[in-house]
Amino acid sequence: MSSMIKIILGTVITSVIPVLIIEMAKKKKWIELNDFFHRNIIYYMTMFCVLLAGNLYGNTEFVFTIIIGSSILHILGVCGVKFVLEKEEKNTVIWNHGMYYAFSCIVFLFLGADYLMFGNRSSASWFSTENMISRTDGMVLFFLLLFYLFIQAYFSKKSIEQKESGEISYLHENTQSIKKSIIVFVIIFLLIYTGVALLFSGFSYITWKLHQSFYLVNSLLGVWVLNLPYIYLTMRSGNKKEVILEESYIQGLVGLTGGIGCTAIIHPFWMSARYIQDVMILCVIVTLMQLIKKIPATIRGSIMITAYLAVVIGLFVR
Repeated sequence: MSSMIKIILGTVITSVIPVLIIEMAKKKKWIELNDFFHRNIIYYMTMFCVLLAGNLYGNTEFVFTIIIGSSILHILGVCGVKFVLEKEEKNTVIWNHGMYYAFSCIVFLFLGADYLMFGNRSSASWFSTENMISRTDGMVLFFLLLFYLFIQAYFSKKSIEQKESGEISYLHENTQSIKKSIIVFVIIFLLIYTGVALLFSGFSYITWKLHQSFYLVNSLLGVWVLNLPYIYLTMRSGNKKEVILEESYIQGLVGLTGGIGCTAIIHPFWMSARYIQDVMILCVIVTLMQLIKKIPATIRGSIMITAYLAVVIGLFVR
């Protein structure tokens, strides 16, 4: 099978069919999902399949570029468009996950780039060996996720947030509906994993054929293809832009600490300069987003979109 056929088939299987299946299931009342649950179940399934495929094939670069690239795309690209298109409203979202996300990025940079301070010595740090994200580093990252979950469970007033945002949804209590929902999600998961595997194979061949780096192909084509369902479902949803932004922080945080953390535990990987630059850019983005909260939404969105275009251009420059 040619690489282009694999990419086209992988795109359809990963990005089109799962959305159609859920839409059909909702119409037939097999599952009860709101917009939040709909887009997030597909997104987390996709990222889990990326994590699974990357570790099975032993390609940590695939996992890293998709997770970090998706986070930047969501925060700057998707949310930027939402901020520009939606009318100005008073922000009623009471949570702020951005600062913890920025803190996690800083910890990741310390774990992966402390060789810059200590030099290429195997005993440079108890956490890392030279510029490698080791298994110990992976456990530190995963601990950050567990600590975050503990904070959310202990301090957050969940009942108030659910009432104000209307973002929490559960499967229908009907037992028959739950069984059908499980079957639907299993089918979607198998489809997404098949599509991700096809895309991985197709991207690898294109990289070799065009003499381009896998990092560049995956950071652009891979990120966009795998996030098409999320982009579509977010743009058509009625959720407020601030809710989408906080959701993007959570997704990025789970990906960085949970996804990349688990990858490091299974397959410790070397930190290239590009990896370090990507996380530094992400850290700056998340931090600056906390500083421009008072700016009008349209201007804020324009800045976010411009910043995303600058990041994309920077991929070619680097």
